[in-house]
Amino acid sequence: MRASAVILMVMATFCGGGATCLNRPATTFQQSPVVWNAPVAPALSDVIAAVNRTGAITQLSTNQGFMEVRSMPSLPKLTASIALQRPRQIRLKASPPLMVTDMVDIGSNDQVFWFEVPEGMMMKRTLYFADHESYQHVAQRSVLPIEPMWIADAFGLAEIDPNTVISGPTVRGDGKLEIHCQLVQPAGTMRRVYWIDAALGYVTDQYVYSASGALVAESHSARHEYFDDIGCALPHQVDLILAPVGGPPLSLRIEVGRYMVNQILGGDPNLFVMPQDAAQVVNIAQITNQPMSSAPGVSIEKTVPQDALPAYSAPLQAGTSSRFRPIGQAANSPAVQLGPTHYRNQ
Repeated sequence: MRASAVILMVMATFCGGGATCLNRPATTFQQSPVVWNAPVAPALSDVIAAVNRTGAITQLSTNQGFMEVRSMPSLPKLTASIALQRPRQIRLKASPPLMVTDMVDIGSNDQVFWFEVPEGMMMKRTLYFADHESYQHVAQRSVLPIEPMWIADAFGLAEIDPNTVISGPTVRGDGKLEIHCQLVQPAGTMRRVYWIDAALGYVTDQYVYSASGALVAESHSARHEYFDDIGCALPHQVDLILAPVGGPPLSLRIEVGRYMVNQILGGDPNLFVMPQDAAQVVNIAQITNQPMSSAPGVSIEKTVPQDALPAYSAPLQAGTSSRFRPIGQAANSPAVQLGPTHYRNQ
């Protein structure tokens, strides 16, 4: 069973009983200072230097997170805790309001990554896992299209390796900068596209493409807060969309009330240790691309039409048309034009 269907089924089981949604007052955050204020686009080296300011963050955590399953809007919001530690450690747990049982447990350490959920009528926990090295050899990723550590990039920790850049920066019609990178793996070369605020210098959107050119993951961040002591901004709202091969897309929105920067809450020495007590264990690096089976009793509602998602094309050159469309923009809308040198300050 694909990861998205598993998670959707479990959420329906836990949350279908009319749990109360969580409402939070809007908060105004400190805004980032302007990085570029010139009539021409910055050089690639300047863009990378601005984006990579996040290298000052080695740890990030919160116990004031909330998760919304946007692909199933009838479900209530979940409470969530997040802990990130470079280079490969992450732990994200989510549970329904007023419940202590973790409905979703996603994690990664230097050796393996995993997600654990309760399944079946008895709600026995199933652990899906793979080691990082083996998963790089998997071309048809029918369970998880990308490793969980990508979530860290979505939460503002993205860094651009100049040796991977194949195109950009180009200027989009909406004023953002666009950079294309490639990630060479044994199973093939994946592509990643970054959209960057052209005035403030942080990543706002990311798109990840498989070796076959299929869009498999994307993230969109908003409500950024600037931290003076580290000189960079972090988002308080992150939208994640995962599209595993042969499975339904999973769309999540995660909101964070407050971050602890360069600190891990709780001091649990086993925080990044893979759980060992699951009733069933599945190595997803050994799963072939079998046809998708529907989750029992779950109607999957797609909030983003598949034909509206941006499709990958050859690396963009200045003055050419981009095939990327913002979420929700119709597939037949005019393509965004890339200007040769000028951009609009945000």
